[in-house]
Amino acid sequence: MSADIKKKVLAVKVRKEDRDSLQFLWRNNLIENPQEYRMTSLIFGAASSPCIVIYIRNRNASEFKMSTRMGAKQYDQIVDDFLKSFDTIEEAKRVSKQVDEVHHKVAFELRGWASNKVVVLNEMFDTSNDDV
Repeated sequence: MSADIKKKVLAVKVRKEDRDSLQFLWRNNLIENPQEYRMTSLIFGAASSPCIVIYIRNRNASEFKMSTRMGAKQYDQIVDDFLKSFDTIEEAKRVSKQVDEVHHKVAFELRGWASNKVVVLNEMFDTSNDDV
């Protein structure tokens, strides 16, 4: 099974007290004074963004495992991709649904599910590859 986290960087919101670190100036023309803005989400291209996304994903998985005694293992993911092999179709269905549920708790949406077993894909909410 494989899937991709849609818009993973933008899904991570920055706390209000930390938004000054993502401050920028913008003006529409040379006549007006620049306006001050602050990003409310992580930004693409920042060296820290991938690390923060991975930390949040791993912490969420750990909290889920502690509260349920099961669930997605952190090493089943590579940056923003879920990638896992299973021994049985039932295990693939069960674990993939758990991983999807855990990710939704922190606003990560898994998209573009792929599998060599159509019966497993039919169990997932989204089997399209749109916006991956």
